[in-house]
Amino acid sequence: MKKAKYLGLLLALAMIFAAFSPATGAAGVSEAHDEVIVPRHSEGVTLSYDEAAFTLRVSDHYGLLRVEEDKTLTLTASFEQGWTYSETYTDFFRGYEDRVTVTGSAAEKTFTFNARRGDILTKDALQSVGVYASAAALPKLEINASVPFSQIGKEEYVSADFTLTLGTKQYSSGDYSGTGSIKGRGNTSWGQPKKPYSIKLSSKASLLDIPKTKKYAIIPSYSDPSLLRNYITYKAGLMLSGIDYVPKCEFVEVYLN
Repeated sequence: MKKAKYLGLLLALAMIFAAFSPATGAAGVSEAHDEVIVPRHSEGVTLSYDEAAFTLRVSDHYGLLRVEEDKTLTLTASFEQGWTYSETYTDFFRGYEDRVTVTGSAAEKTFTFNARRGDILTKDALQSVGVYASAAALPKLEINASVPFSQIGKEEYVSADFTLTLGTKQYSSGDYSGTGSIKGRGNTSWGQPKKPYSIKLSSKASLLDIPKTKKYAIIPSYSDPSLLRNYITYKAGLMLSGIDYVPKCEFVEVYLN
């Protein structure tokens, strides 16, 4: 019985050793190679850098990357009018701030990362490099109903006028002005301070590049402080195959009467 236990222990140790042995390649230590870094960016941002030189010589060490050279990586980000640099979402070698400098103005910033031989980085640090901006102004939707909004319920539509004015982000569908009707929607959400509404245009129209339709939903997401859950879910759904229909959505500031 003891021999069987020892044999099992030896086999387990052998499997662990094999998994992390350099002979396995991916899980062990690899020879030095050039890792190409492709910075990402959001709308409103233009990146300028030497694509051919934006690489880092590294070797794999059990899932981490060991830098094999001293090198300075630099890129310049230009921000279009109406767009503001977002320090919160920008990821330029996050976690290695002691090697990063950011200089420039509100309209243009230069990012520099000073890598040193022997530094240990994660693959995520290289793959998630990106500069992002936030819009200075969201689209504005004005809804003027024929009655005070306190009188609008979920059962009957009430006539209304709609005016949509684009903000910083531009949409090919452009601004909109038209007539239609509005009523309340939702169950639990209808009892919240910021209420959701269903709107029905008099004729089909594309708002914010959403395919032409008469019916739209105004979702305030009052119970979601991030205001991102629905948005991320729908955007992720558009990236998946095999789904027949995914609602299209965009952010908009809504003004009632």
